[in-house]
Amino acid sequence: MTGKQWIALIVVIIINVVIFASLITYLLTSGEPPTPTPSRTPRPTFTPTPSRTPTPILMPTYPPTPTPTTTPTGGAGEITPTPGPETPTASPALTITP
Repeated sequence: MTGKQWIALIVVIIINVVIFASLITYLLTSGEPPTPTPSRTPRPTFTPTPSRTPTPILMPTYPPTPTPTTTPTGGAGEITPTPGPETPTASPALTITP
């Protein structure tokens, strides 16, 4: 082979080595997520408007429950019995006379 052919062959080999090295590097590091670069947040350019006063939420009101106005008749410590439901009394047997 001539000198020009050897130089061309060496140049092609070097190019292949560079391409394959970058391919292998890319494949080995592609599993890692890239680290985000922090960026500067610009200052806001708007003028804030005053906020409205929130409307209060009104809860429903129920009528007051009546309170007992009578006082117990017994003295302190006495228990007054309360009448229970009435039990029906036995009615006399009816007799029918012809």
